[in-house]
Amino acid sequence: MQLERTLGLADLVEPSALHDVCTAFRELFGIGLRVFAADGSLLAESVEEEAFCTYVREFGEGRRQCNQFRAQLARFTAQGPEPLAVRCFAGCAYLAAPVLFEGDAMGKVVYGPYLPADATRLPSTLMRLDTEIDPATISERSASLRRVRHDTLDRIVHAFQRVLDLILHSGQRATLTSETHLATIEESYREIAVKNKRLQETADRLKELDRLKSNFLATVSHELRTPLTSIIGYSEMLAQGLAGPLAEEQRKFIGTILEKGEHLLRLISAVLDISTLDARRLELRREPTDVAGLCARAVEKAVAQSGRRDVRLDMRPAPALPLVPVDPDLIEKALLHLVDNALKFSPPGGAVAIELGLTEPRADGEASIGFVLLAPLRRFLRVTVRDAGPGIPQNSLDRIFDAFFQEDGSATRSHGGLGLGLALVRQFAEAHGGSVEVESEPGKGSAFHLLLPVPPSAVIPTGAPP
Repeated sequence: MQLERTLGLADLVEPSALHDVCTAFRELFGIGLRVFAADGSLLAESVEEEAFCTYVREFGEGRRQCNQFRAQLARFTAQGPEPLAVRCFAGCAYLAAPVLFEGDAMGKVVYGPYLPADATRLPSTLMRLDTEIDPATISERSASLRRVRHDTLDRIVHAFQRVLDLILHSGQRATLTSETHLATIEESYREIAVKNKRLQETADRLKELDRLKSNFLATVSHELRTPLTSIIGYSEMLAQGLAGPLAEEQRKFIGTILEKGEHLLRLISAVLDISTLDARRLELRREPTDVAGLCARAVEKAVAQSGRRDVRLDMRPAPALPLVPVDPDLIEKALLHLVDNALKFSPPGGAVAIELGLTEPRADGEASIGFVLLAPLRRFLRVTVRDAGPGIPQNSLDRIFDAFFQEDGSATRSHGGLGLGLALVRQFAEAHGGSVEVESEPGKGSAFHLLLPVPPSAVIPTGAPP
């Protein structure tokens, strides 16, 4: 991987680690070190000010020239790969060695102050800095300066450069790894952002298509229902003999027209209901309702519509049930779909049982985790519709309430329908704050439980069945 920026000394070296190395070299060889970046900024140093330098800086001119020399030393740039020795105004020597890494100048290391081993005396100009400078003190303090031979200093510089090379190589590997990891993360983030944008655009298009589909279904349903209502109406008038007497065969034909017309009307109504739910246009008209009465009407309609006289319907009486605030039209539709579904899948000679009761008090399922124990207890009015049909495979139980889902999706299936009935039951139940559950086992029939919430203020009659 190629980095898009040039790495500097500060990018490759941890300042605290570099300071520790400088300190170790000063303690080992007795000479101070300062490490500067290419821009002259100080990265690390380990220097103990010599007594000689401290004395010179006690005088105003000495302090000014010392500060000026240090600033020049920080900006100093070697004109080649070799170290360059420079002297300050007081005679102290410093060695500026460039820091080279893979042919690039990364900065410099300044060694000093020290006195060359062959130095015999200090500059005569030193005594003219200030009239109060004491020659004896200068002589005494300069004697404490470290004297270093040129070959010894070369070995110190070479050793420090070797250590610095190792640090720089290690820092380069760490930086490349970090930069590569960061670049990979950024690239992955960009890819995810692009994919997320595409997914969002796709989701928006699907929502728009779904909206258009719902509007189309609603429009088509309305347009189909209008002429179909006329067909059914005129067929009823013919069946009643309003247009004159009919022969027996004609009555059978009219009866077939009525039966198929009403069946088609129910399908169109189901499509209209599902499109209304998809468009979130469902409006509830709640009123205290006797659900047992709704069940009785739903059973009568289901039997009349299905024409199934070979299936026994067993509606067990349910006295002492409370009135629940529901939309009676929607709940009757839900019950009609459940009973119709049970009749459709029951074999000849089979039985469909409708049971009503109340659930035991249970914690509100919508309570947040951790607050279940504090959640209010609720009861539900339960309507159970059991059939003796073929049952539902385990892998289809989660999808049985999806719109248009058919367990047998082939064109030659033995049971008709659009696969909307159970989807509508779930939507109607959830719109009331309830739910619908299913228990089934292949070969043993199915049981659908419609649960409608009973408000806490509802009066539960004594002896209400569980």
